[in-house]
Amino acid sequence: MLNITATEAQRHFSDLLNRVQYQGVDFAIQRGNRIVAHITPASPQTLCYADFIKLLNRLPQLDPQDRDDFSQTVKEIRNQMQLPENPWGS
Repeated sequence: MLNITATEAQRHFSDLLNRVQYQGVDFAIQRGNRIVAHITPASPQTLCYADFIKLLNRLPQLDPQDRDDFSQTVKEIRNQMQLPENPWGS
C-alpha cells in the first residue's frame, strides 16, 4: 500500500484511479499525520484473453540480436544439463 497526501491525491486523482484499476495498487490517503482513507480495487482483477494479448504486445521486445543470443544461451544450457535417471527404466 502506498501512502499519498490528500493534496497529491487531489492533484493526480485520475492517475491514482488508473493505477488502482489497471495495476491493482492500494493507496492510503494521508491528511496531516493521519491516514483518513484507503483507495483499493473494487474487485479482484481478472484478465480476459484479448486483454492479455494486448498486454503482451505492449511489453518491450528484444531486438533480433538479443533474441538470437538468448536463444543460443538457452540451447547451450540445455545441452549442458544432465537429466536425472528415469526411475521407470528407459
